[in-house]
Amino acid sequence: MGSETGELGPISLQFKRHLPFGDNAGKKDRKGNPINLTLYEGRILTPNRPEFFKLSRMAVVRPDDVFVCGYVKTGCHWIWETLNMIRKGRGVFSEMGKGQGFLEFSGPELYNSLPSPRILNTHNEFDWLPEKVCTYRNKIIFTTRNPKDVAMSLYNHHINLVMYNYQGESSDWFELFLDGFGTQFVITNITLY
Repeated sequence: MGSETGELGPISLQFKRHLPFGDNAGKKDRKGNPINLTLYEGRILTPNRPEFFKLSRMAVVRPDDVFVCGYVKTGCHWIWETLNMIRKGRGVFSEMGKGQGFLEFSGPELYNSLPSPRILNTHNEFDWLPEKVCTYRNKIIFTTRNPKDVAMSLYNHHINLVMYNYQGESSDWFELFLDGFGTQFVITNITLY
C-alpha cells in the first residue's frame, strides 16, 4: 500500500535517504482517495519509515543544539533558515535547506556531521525529543501559525508532493484534517524553567 517503489525521488535524495517513504496508516478520505501517512506508536505522522522516528528520538544531543519544533506548515523551515543565517553571519539560504538538520527525515550521519551549534528541526511532539534535550536544557523554538493557514498550506503540500500521493478535493481532505489524521504535535507534560 502506498509508495513502496524503488524510486526515492528528489526529497529522499535531498535527505540522503536510502529507503523510500512508506504508507502504513491506510488513511482515505470519504471518497476513497488514499493519502500516504505513517502510523507509528499510535500516532499518525508524515509518511516515513518507523525506524526514522525511532532514530530521531535516539539522536545524540549536544549542549549547544537549538531545536526548531512545530506542527507541519507552521513556519519551521523559515525559522530554521533564519537561525542558520544568524549563526553563519550571512543572509544566504542553506544549499540543502532544513533537510540536513531534520531529525525524523535525515539520518544521523547527516545531522551529526553538522558543526556546532546545530540548528535541528523536528515536527515530533515534545515527549519524542531526544532525552538529553531536558538534561542539557537546550533552547527550543516553538513555531505556531493560524490554523486556517496551516490547513490550506498542508493541503497544498499533500497534493503537490508525490510522497503523500493524495489526489482528493480540499473539502474531502479537510474532513481528514479536522478528524486529526495529522495532529502530530500536541503540547504535553512540558515543565517551564
